[in-house]
Amino acid sequence: MTNTEPKLRPCPHVISSIEKIAEGSDSNGLFMKYVRKHVEKCSHCAEALEALECYQAAVREAYSETIRNGEKPFGEQDLSNLLDSLSNPAQ
Repeated sequence: MTNTEPKLRPCPHVISSIEKIAEGSDSNGLFMKYVRKHVEKCSHCAEALEALECYQAAVREAYSETIRNGEKPFGEQDLSNLLDSLSNPAQ
């Protein structure tokens, strides 16, 4: 991410719930219903949900492609290194 690209800024009180929605949680508790409604109306949260869903789809596709090509899937340390590099792109 370059310095000119906008950063995602979901509302702090719903971040973990947005992650659950992106993961496909089918929880229908009252708070999750509130979060889904909130995401429909809040552009910051809607953008964060869309980004998470795109990221997860990309990871799933990369994993599937690795398996299709007969390659060994990445290990836990590889994933940790990848997440670190995404969190700290300047390094």
